[in-house]
Amino acid sequence: FAITVGEEIKKRGLKILSLSGGSFDPTVSVDEGIAQLKRLIDNSVHCGSSNIQINDIGSMRQPELEPNYYKVIAECCDYGVEKGVSISLKPHGSTGAQCRAHVDRIGHKNLKLWYDPGNVMFFSAGKVNPVEDAEALDGVVVGMAVKDFRLPRTVMVTPGTGLVDFPALIPRLEKGGFQNGPLIIECVEEGDYSFIKNEAIKAREFIEQIIN
Repeated sequence: FAITVGEEIKKRGLKILSLSGGSFDPTVSVDEGIAQLKRLIDNSVHCGSSNIQINDIGSMRQPELEPNYYKVIAECCDYGVEKGVSISLKPHGSTGAQCRAHVDRIGHKNLKLWYDPGNVMFFSAGKVNPVEDAEALDGVVVGMAVKDFRLPRTVMVTPGTGLVDFPALIPRLEKGGFQNGPLIIECVEEGDYSFIKNEAIKAREFIEQIIN
């Protein structure tokens, strides 16, 4: 299936900048976890993506699984280099600063951070400000999900209309070394096709005004 997706992408003259790998099963053995993550990396190759995003384990609320989860990621970093696929940890229950601690602990050049300000606000119920969170992210961010947030708890928000302060966040990430990585718009307001298309255009124009 991944090969088919890659072929369809090429037919349309497009390129996948990053693949959301989600996660592997943290309840299995380390060896099986490694096999699962390697399959995700292989699928990235088949799709033509040179980066894969792996969700942090924070959303699972099972701290006893954390050591083996990150051991699997650490053990697959060299495999990613071999396949030409970089691995990026994405906040999915933790803050960016908490994810950065795992990136630093593993200490492999092939593991960085894919920031997601909308997720940081969602899982903290709006209590963590991504601009403040970004203070701890210098030197590790390689991409960002342009995802906004609105109370009580939704990320199906067109960027620029929610609580994430992108005009302050993006310059702060740039100051920390995030100069030319992808800014991928992940969510907009829900609606029919025409509405979603227009919201996506608005989101792109909003981000372009910040970076230009």
